[in-house]
Amino acid sequence: MSSEEDKPPAPPVRLTSNRGGGDRIDSAAPVDMKPLPKEPDDADRKKKTLKNKIKVSKASHNDSKPNISYPTNFEHTVHVGFDAITGEFTGMPEQWALMLKNSNISKQEQKKNPQAVLDVLNWFDNSSKQRPSSKYMTHGLHTTTHS
Repeated sequence: MSSEEDKPPAPPVRLTSNRGGGDRIDSAAPVDMKPLPKEPDDADRKKKTLKNKIKVSKASHNDSKPNISYPTNFEHTVHVGFDAITGEFTGMPEQWALMLKNSNISKQEQKKNPQAVLDVLNWFDNSSKQRPSSKYMTHGLHTTTHS
């Protein structure tokens, strides 16, 4: 059997318009006697299928790595706890531990009020990170004299 025998018969020649013109009076008049366009070859069909288009688009996206930026306005939150049994702070940053060691706060005072110690360390750490403000308050102090 040849491939010609496997093909369906040719489509009929179109004699009327496909548009629905129900309000037209002369709808019986024949439109151009054009035959329908030729059926595409099997090779052309395979090229144009949606499945193949999706495969091609996915392959082109996988070739390049996405460019992901670093986080902005990142802030690391410190969680410090106090163990009442041992009298030691847990999860304290090294900088805070060094400040506490160099301070004049005794172990008894630390046990008595650990939250106050943490508040002071937190305040001191935040104040050292801020840029120093002007020594004199000059903005907003404009003296004007009216005569």
